[in-house]
Amino acid sequence: MSVLYQFWFYFFARNFYTCIYEEFFCLGLRRFAQQVVGNRTSFVT
Repeated sequence: MSVLYQFWFYFFARNFYTCIYEEFFCLGLRRFAQQVVGNRTSFVT
């Protein structure tokens, strides 16, 4: 029973932290992409 509980806790924690990490990573990547696109368009114009 404790092994099943540990597995469930590990699975939940891993998904939870992966969700938070992906949220911050995608947010930073999106902001970086917008900055690059903005600099590129301003450079072109």
